[in-house]
Amino acid sequence: MSISSFDIASVALRNLSYLSSLASQTIQSLSSGQNAAISPAASFESAVYQSQIDSLNQAASNSQDAANLIKTADGGLSQVSSLLNDIHTTTIAAANTAVSSPAVLQAYQAQINGDIQSIQSIASQTQFNGKTLLDGSAGIAASLTDTTNSGGIQIGSNFGGGSTGSGAVSITVNTAATQAQSTGNVTFASTSSLISTAGGGSSGNGGQVVINGQSIAVTGSDTVQTLIDKINLAAGSTGVSAGFSSANGSGSITLTQQNFGASYSITESESAPLINSGAGTSTAGQNAVVSVTANVSAPDGTLSPATSVFTGGTAVQGASGVTVSDSHGNSITLTSAGNSTSTVNQQIGSISSNGLTFQTGIYGGRSVTANIGNVQPSSLGTGAIPGLSLDQIDVTSAQGAQQAIAISSAAITQVASQRADLGALQSQTLQSTLNSLQQSISSLSAANSHLSDTDYGKAITQLNQQLFGSKAALSVLSRINFSSNLVLSLLK
Repeated sequence: MSISSFDIASVALRNLSYLSSLASQTIQSLSSGQNAAISPAASFESAVYQSQIDSLNQAASNSQDAANLIKTADGGLSQVSSLLNDIHTTTIAAANTAVSSPAVLQAYQAQINGDIQSIQSIASQTQFNGKTLLDGSAGIAASLTDTTNSGGIQIGSNFGGGSTGSGAVSITVNTAATQAQSTGNVTFASTSSLISTAGGGSSGNGGQVVINGQSIAVTGSDTVQTLIDKINLAAGSTGVSAGFSSANGSGSITLTQQNFGASYSITESESAPLINSGAGTSTAGQNAVVSVTANVSAPDGTLSPATSVFTGGTAVQGASGVTVSDSHGNSITLTSAGNSTSTVNQQIGSISSNGLTFQTGIYGGRSVTANIGNVQPSSLGTGAIPGLSLDQIDVTSAQGAQQAIAISSAAITQVASQRADLGALQSQTLQSTLNSLQQSISSLSAANSHLSDTDYGKAITQLNQQLFGSKAALSVLSRINFSSNLVLSLLK
């Protein structure tokens, strides 16, 4: 009995020690929330999960910071856009020169100058964490290098469907812009001939010519030169000038649209055969088509050339040069020399990119670049009128007011394009990236929790079993101890 008792006692003691150890681990798991009995392999897997979770949390924080920066920039651009709308409205009012006195025009100019100063202040003071956002230091800066073929360049953050990168800008003119032209079929001996001699006759009574809505009257006793002079006198409103083309002892009146492109036409009608046998004419110019090549930047910073097609004509009636643009608000102004199909692969400018890079992933190359353009007045509207920008507009003259309309309109488009690009970056890239990161964090946290966190229901059940086993072992030891004491008492 003593040998058997010692064997039973040894087993009971060993079970008690084992169950006490398990109970201690279970109590530790219940008190800490962490599984104290996790295996080495599961512990390693949990550590890997936790490292990824920590990295993803930081990437999500980076993405949120990026979104906040973009919102700050867009807030400043919103104010600039509002001020530009005010400027544009004022330029239109100032262009109504028939009812505006010099004092009124000066008042308009003072109002515009105040708005321009406000835009400069916004561009200089809009910051995020000490970084100025709207002065060009956080985005794209394009500079002109060839003034022979180009009179201006404006390139923003988006080019050819990609993010604009640093490097050269070159152009190839596929189609040159043309002016609408019309040569009449009514002949005269010379410019000194009387209108009454139209077509070789002698009894013409003159009549009315209507060019682009402007009526011009002549009599039979007026000369051809008088009609030409009257057409040229109205060119400021019609955009059409007249000349005389002679050959083989006779000639005819020619009409030329002063502006280039499909937006500028000649529409002529007449009450009697004066220019086109009474039938009149309607013709339009042709837009320039230009292939523009510049670098675009991949998310990892790799640069590659991209080509985008720009089209257009004269920016505003009376402006010099041909302005071509794309759907992103980028524009280039061609000089008369550059507006030629002989302009092939000609470098006209360069781009420097100082874009803001946000690390939005946990691996290298998982970054996003934001290019925020320069909205200082000296950099707005530069593509509309060669050599002029928003800070140079002057509405105190009729020509200046017309130019101001074009410049302010181009500036509005420029800022609207920037806001569209930033909005797309925020909603389509940053927000979707943030959503994806948060989903990954949730999934990995659930997987890690399954490995490392305490299952309270299971742990409590195990603790009850362990405590019950411990009590049973204690009971056995107590019974063996009682039996041993009984035997000893009998032997005394």
